[in-house]
Amino acid sequence: MRARKSLARSTARDLLKEMGLTEPPVDPVEIARNLGVRVVNVAPPDEDVSGFLIREDPDTGEPIIGVNKHHSALRRRFTVAHELGHFLLDHEGNWHVDDMMISFRDSKSSTGEHDQEVEANQFAAALLMPRTWLKSDFPEERFDLGDDRKLKQLAARYRVSTQAMTFRLVNLDLLS
Repeated sequence: MRARKSLARSTARDLLKEMGLTEPPVDPVEIARNLGVRVVNVAPPDEDVSGFLIREDPDTGEPIIGVNKHHSALRRRFTVAHELGHFLLDHEGNWHVDDMMISFRDSKSSTGEHDQEVEANQFAAALLMPRTWLKSDFPEERFDLGDDRKLKQLAARYRVSTQAMTFRLVNLDLLS
């Protein structure tokens, strides 16, 4: 599993480099478009579903990422990045509709129960909040999680939720 997480992070780093991105915020929808993946806002029947990936639309042949239009803009950004992770890491879908394989992102996606979900989350975090960029935001000191103002500023700079930023800082061991 460790090798797969490393692959997820390196895939995100390589994609940022390929796209010529060097500072936040990263636009995952624009990246998807550049990769030929259509992103659509949808109202899924289950509010718990954040998004899904259809590898090949039967009508157009193009891949599609669907995002729950009722979720916040920040959550939708992370969902698009997460689904891009599934797409680029060649994850198999977990649900079939007719002959389409579909991967869903829901509340279970962040629990760490499924390896592919963990990998897609690793990819999304590395894409939206790259380690080197975060380290350059406070090079001489570690981040104080008690500094709510700075945490909100950092999250706003990267256009992620404070929760996503907190998880990323913890996972990168950048907290004091």
